Amino acid sequence: MNIKQYTDSEQPRATAWCIESELTAGADNTYTINDPDDAAKLGTGSDIIVIDKPGLILFYDAENAVAYDWSNSQ
Repeated sequence: MNIKQYTDSEQPRATAWCIESELTAGADNTYTINDPDDAAKLGTGSDIIVIDKPGLILFYDAENAVAYDWSNSQ
């Protein structure tokens, strides 16, 4: 996972780029990050772009350690 952090704080917002195998799909269009070190670098509001699944953009919630698929939100 490649991570670009925008602020230097306890839970920084960031943009991350990864491949789908670095994530575990959950229920209701949610995903968890397989590497806890990568997850610790993302704060709430970070976005995750899945580069090998075009159009899949996730919104990360650090409190619950889950990423939501918002790519199809209306």
